[in-house]
Amino acid sequence: MIVLKRIERERPFESHCKHEKCLPDNRALRKDKILTTSFFVTDLHGSISKYESLFHEIIKRKPALVFVGGDLLPNGRAPSIIGSERVADFISDYLIPRFSSVKKQLGCSYPEVFVIMGNDDHRDREEKLMEGERKRLWKYLNNS
Repeated sequence: MIVLKRIERERPFESHCKHEKCLPDNRALRKDKILTTSFFVTDLHGSISKYESLFHEIIKRKPALVFVGGDLLPNGRAPSIIGSERVADFISDYLIPRFSSVKKQLGCSYPEVFVIMGNDDHRDREEKLMEGERKRLWKYLNNS
């Protein structure tokens, strides 16, 4: 499920992009406030159709922030299927390439993405999530 929320902030949003010219469409000034669009999604459970819907909305609406709030990986250890191809490693073979593609497409409008593992996500996958963080695709939030 994709939940869209518009947040009003009383101070300017600080973009992660270092280009001064970058002020994405979704951050419109209203008097002394900045309006910021944020997405919060959860319980995607490795569903390709749900992720594709998320990527479509990110490209279309250009949110400033995206929170993936847990249960992001497929249930169990079975490989996912994309089209007719088996995906052995959901993070390395699907999430990282797709987020990379969205980042390349959006450039300075790419949102700050925060990823949180849920109770159905196996902790042995943390290293792969940190790989996505090293590639600056998202920030992995954990409680360690």
